[in-house]
Amino acid sequence: MDEHISPREECASSNEPTPSEPTASRGRRPKFTAEEDLILVREVAAAHAHVAPYGDIRTRFAAAAHCANSNADFKCKVNAKSLQDRYLKLQSSFDRSDSEEHRMSGVGGAVGEMDELLGMMAEARQDCEERKLAATKAARARTEVKERLGKELVRRSLKRCASSSKSSDEVEYGIEDHDGEKKDEQ
Repeated sequence: MDEHISPREECASSNEPTPSEPTASRGRRPKFTAEEDLILVREVAAAHAHVAPYGDIRTRFAAAAHCANSNADFKCKVNAKSLQDRYLKLQSSFDRSDSEEHRMSGVGGAVGEMDELLGMMAEARQDCEERKLAATKAARARTEVKERLGKELVRRSLKRCASSSKSSDEVEYGIEDHDGEKKDEQ
């Protein structure tokens, strides 16, 4: 008797995947290679996009994206937003790994160009944030001084107005003095 082999069993016996089984995915090429990441970080550093003031961030990342796209070694095309997202991902990854290394060993590991760039950029960003914080504190202190002086001027003005009108009112209505004694009526 001949055994009947179904098409599914026949496919299963061969090395090829069956149509109903998922095919092995070739996998997507990572969007950025290590070299491309280095190019991106260099362009962000050159454009000073990592320390740009609030209203200028997007234009600086756009300039960095344009420079990266014009680089012959850079295979991908990026826009300002994708460049900014990739940079922030690289920077946060560096910050995490850097703090873990210092916590574990007390000494940093091998340092490449990417690590040096990201380290310098993190320091520059921190310095920029500290300057902004100092400027904010100074502005707040100036505002508090102005408010205090304004309140003092109002208090003195009211006191002066009260003392000048008090003398005529005291005479007319017999208002009490600060000591609680009634002033003489004239």
